[in-house]
Amino acid sequence: DLAVSTDIPSPPSKTALTYRVNLCKPLGAPADATEACASGSLLCQVLRVTPPTADAKPFVYSVVPLVSDPNALPQLTYTPPAAGGAGEVGSTLSLVYAGKNAEGAAVAMTVVLECAAAGSTTDPLTIGSRAADGSATLRVRSAAACPQPATPGGNGGDGKPAPPTPPAPDTGNGGGGGFGTFLGWVVFLFIGYLIVGTLYRRFVLKITGLEQVPHYEFWVSLPGLAMELFRTIKAKLTGQQRGYIQV
Repeated sequence: DLAVSTDIPSPPSKTALTYRVNLCKPLGAPADATEACASGSLLCQVLRVTPPTADAKPFVYSVVPLVSDPNALPQLTYTPPAAGGAGEVGSTLSLVYAGKNAEGAAVAMTVVLECAAAGSTTDPLTIGSRAADGSATLRVRSAAACPQPATPGGNGGDGKPAPPTPPAPDTGNGGGGGFGTFLGWVVFLFIGYLIVGTLYRRFVLKITGLEQVPHYEFWVSLPGLAMELFRTIKAKLTGQQRGYIQV
């Protein structure tokens, strides 16, 4: 958080006006809890009054969250440096926030970020001007406020645009692509064939037991047929002769 204070003429008392600013995130808790602004505030105003008596102690008169929306978007205005300057030194970026004063009236809070040369004396936060309605201009002069040049070539880094990311290959409707879809349809049709055939043989042909399964004899003999096919293929691959030997 950045803070800046100034005295306001208010005889016979003394009044100190303090602004606390954080443009990146909501303000943190101050050292004096009585100066805490509303949660989520980006810009806060504190008035501290010291009575004129000798033994009087200062007290916080008011705490006003000038910009209380942590997602507030300011109006930006960039002003280039004067001709003949060194780079961006002297350029400014003005951020104008729409805020509210202690009475709830609209005020404009402006924060000016001024680019300063590296190593030069800078002012973290100063008060540029202040209006009667509570509007104010605060100024930050720092090398951190200087614009940074863009990386040549964007993401490529070599002066050339980064190549586009190739699209992901089309894999169809899920695992397996076209073959997976075909296999799914085969299984679906086979199950449908078993269900419809069984119902037909049971309720129309009045067949009971395992025989009501369509082509029951074929399914029972299927393992033996598969084994016979396997032996035949193995015999052809190994050169073995199958069948009877003539004596």
